[in-house]
Amino acid sequence: MSFVKTVANWWISDIMQPISVDRHAETPLGIDCALDLPYDPDADPLHCIDVYWPREGVTPLPTVIHLHGGAFIAGDRIATRRYCQMLAQRGFVVFNADYRHIDGRKVLLEDTIADVNEAVRWIGTRLDRYGADQERVFLTGNSSGALMAVWTALVINGTRLGDAMGLPKPHFTVKGLGLHCGMLNPDSRTAPAWSIRKLATRRNQRGSPIYNVLNPWTNHDLRSLPPVFLDTSDEDFMKPMTLSFARLLGENRVEYRLMDFDEASKKRLVHGFAATKPDLQESVRTMSAMVRFFNDHVNGPAAD
Repeated sequence: MSFVKTVANWWISDIMQPISVDRHAETPLGIDCALDLPYDPDADPLHCIDVYWPREGVTPLPTVIHLHGGAFIAGDRIATRRYCQMLAQRGFVVFNADYRHIDGRKVLLEDTIADVNEAVRWIGTRLDRYGADQERVFLTGNSSGALMAVWTALVINGTRLGDAMGLPKPHFTVKGLGLHCGMLNPDSRTAPAWSIRKLATRRNQRGSPIYNVLNPWTNHDLRSLPPVFLDTSDEDFMKPMTLSFARLLGENRVEYRLMDFDEASKKRLVHGFAATKPDLQESVRTMSAMVRFFNDHVNGPAAD
């Protein structure tokens, strides 16, 4: 297992290297926030949520639940705090959720999925408190968080995954997904993906019914997904996964839009750029396009 961890840690360090975050940065003007809210009473710091919402706005406001990346073994909500604040500035109530990291022993992939399901159900009971509209709830995620967003939408909008894992649904449906440079193929044959699979599941679970429903390519409930916005770039080393997933959505008649930035970006648009480097011009364009896409699929005032 030590070799597996070495491969996984090497990979995740390469992913996280471009991310620079000031953990003590102030909340922008016009935005209110509630930080470090526990959604589980166990006092685990990774069982917490931050909430951002515009100080002025006509409620109820559209809602975003964001799930950070980190290949399921690292990362936290701090890395995408600025992204969430910028969405709040555009008129959304934004819930930025943490969940435990898989470690190959006590915490497996199904435990992190259960964490997110618990967080989402906790959010569902508190939407009114923050002026959030349960009829306009969207999920976003970057890297592994994008795949987590897909799984969460399948639990909420579908039946197969939730039934297989025994997960209860919240009292809302998901109206759209925003997937930034997603780590979307859990069956990839790359060495890093292999190492994550080894940590994420026990040997006797691979090929099990639960594992099969976690793989979008073998989950026949995929048509229950809401419209999906995807982005990637030539500098995103997971670009083939995004393109492959877009084709899979098309085959399952799931409406989607894909933004693909070419090499002219001069090496700035690294993996997960839209969420981890949201102030880049291309990231702002991506967020604007995603917000327009969301608003095209629900009734209500545009937030762009």
